[in-house]
Parts: sequence; structure tokens; C-alpha cells
Amino acid sequence: MNQFLRKLKKHHARMAQSLLHPRVFYGVLISIVVLVIIALSLGLRLKKTRVLQRTLVLAQDNFLDQIDAIVSFQEILSEQNNALLALSEEALADLRADTQAQLLAAGQQLADARKDLGSRIDEQSARTTRVIETWRPRVALVTCEFSTKNGDVKKQGSGTLFDRDGIKIITNKHVVNYDGITPDSCSVGFTGVKETAGLGDVTITIDDNLDVAYINFGDKPSGYIADQLGNDLKICSSRPSIGDRLVILGYPSIGSSDDVTATEGILSGYEGDYLITSAKVEQGNSGGAAISVSKNCYAGIPTFVQVGATESLARILDVNAL
Repeated sequence: MNQFLRKLKKHHARMAQSLLHPRVFYGVLISIVVLVIIALSLGLRLKKTRVLQRTLVLAQDNFLDQIDAIVSFQEILSEQNNALLALSEEALADLRADTQAQLLAAGQQLADARKDLGSRIDEQSARTTRVIETWRPRVALVTCEFSTKNGDVKKQGSGTLFDRDGIKIITNKHVVNYDGITPDSCSVGFTGVKETAGLGDVTITIDDNLDVAYINFGDKPSGYIADQLGNDLKICSSRPSIGDRLVILGYPSIGSSDDVTATEGILSGYEGDYLITSAKVEQGNSGGAAISVSKNCYAGIPTFVQVGATESLARILDVNAL
């Protein structure tokens, strides 16, 4: 045992001598310095790693906060979108309701307008019917016979019975005159009733300037004509306005000889003493009656027709020109 201790002491002494050797000392010193540098470097790296870890943790937290903000924004957008959808559905429902209400109102207005138009048409038709019924008994079929060098000639036209300034039928001059020849006789018919008046019973007055003639019956006519007296019928005191409706009554050659034929039109314009109308006037209507529908008055004598390229417009001699 003692020997072992002596050997150990010797060994330590040798080591101490070795350490005290300059080379060994500097080698050990360098190693220690290297170890210190390594330790410091590791410490710095560890510090940087911790700083980096903390930075990463902060970045991760910030990223998570941003994700939470995005999620919250998406939730807000979703809520707003749902609100807009609900509002759109409500607005669409309101729009549909308003549109349906407007359509119903428009339909009702259209129905009312149709009803009103129908009422007006019915009223106008009834008014025209009343006018015709009022004047029909006064419109006459005038037939005159003439003796000429070439034989007997018969002419027909229409006329209107009045009892003002004497009892007379107003007609056109060309109905009771044939090239300056007076008729041998004239028969006057009213709605199927024939009454013949010879020249001894009546006098015929012809206007020198206008196409107008008067068949005068004297003071005491009999029969149908006498029955019509007392029905005071109006004569228009002024011209009808353009656009006013007119009814033409007479016995046209293409109509019935047993009853009055009625045509209707408007006053289209004026031409001197004549009224221009769109109402149909045929041969035989001459001398008949043109009646203003709105005023139910005698406007004039249908006289002739001027034929155009596509349409025909009749002339009515204004009663105020007589």
C-alpha cells in the first residue's frame, strides 16, 4: 500500500512538471480559451435561438390574431349578406305586391273605361235613334213627272216637311225642274203613305240663286201632312262645328222607297254656303234632311257628292243660306 502511494505521488509530480512545461501550459491555456469561446458562442446561439423562438411565437400569435380577425370579418359579411338576402326577398315581395296591385288597378281602370265607352256608345246610338225617330215622319219621297218633246220623264228625290211661313216641303231645285220645265204632277210619300199633289193643289217656288225649291201646300192640307202639323222641329241657328255628327235622311235610289234610309258621318269642313260631310249621300238623297245629332236640329239640304280618288264627300246646303 505504501508503495502504491509512493508511485502515485511520483506520477502527480511528473504531471505537475509536465504542466509547468511551457508548451504544455500554453496548450492547456489555449484549450481553455477555446472551450470558453465555444461556451460563449453556444450561449449566444442559445440566446439568439430563444429570441428567435420568442419572435416566432409573437409572429404566430399575430398570425392567429389576423386569422381570428378574418374569421370575424367573414362572419360579419355573412350576417350582412343574410340581411341583404332577407331584405331583397322582402323588397321583392313588396315589389310583387305593388305590381299586382297596379295591374289590378289598371285592369279595373280599363274595365271602367270600357264600360264608360260602352255607355257613351249606347248613349250616342240612343241619341241618333231619337233623332231619326223625330225627323223620319217629316222626310218625304218626292216624285215628279214631266212632259218633254222626247216623252214623259220621271225624277225622284227627297224633301223635308216644315210648317213655318206656310206648309211646305223643302227640296232641291233639280228635283222639281227638268231643263227649265215645270212638272205636270208631283207625288209626295211619307213612310209608306202616298199623297199626290197636282199643280192645282200646290205651288212650286224655285230659288233663282240656290239649288232650292219649295212645294207649297196652302193653308189647309189634309191627311198625313195635316197630322204632322204642330210638331215644332228646330232649325239650326248656327253652323255645326267641324267634327260634329250628322245624320242624313232621305230616299236614295239604292235604298228602300218604302222608308227612310239613314247614314251617319261627321262635319268635315265648309265650302262657301255648303257643309262638307263624310256621311254617305247617294242619288235620291238630294233634297232630304241633314240633322245635327247633338242639337237635334235641321242643318241643311243634302245636295250633291264630289267624288275623289278614294273617297266621296257630300255637300250639304247650309240652312242659314236659304
